Amino acid sequence: MPKLTKQHFKWLAEEVSLHINPHSLRQFTDMVARFSDNPNFDRERFEEAIEGVMADRYAQNDTPPDLYKIDDEIPY
Repeated sequence: MPKLTKQHFKWLAEEVSLHINPHSLRQFTDMVARFSDNPNFDRERFEEAIEGVMADRYAQNDTPPDLYKIDDEIPY
């Protein structure tokens, strides 16, 4: 399989990461790093791109990511 390119990483960060639970982003990054087979993969840069996308989504929707939501429902 060919190694992933910059365009692949951009697509994963900007499009696919939006469908990933914010609590699972570290696991998503690990999976991309293993699958990419690209020795130039920069984990920190990739995670920063994902965080930027999440921040933009928060600014547009005026709703915080699930990461910051609190489950305060009391079961009876």
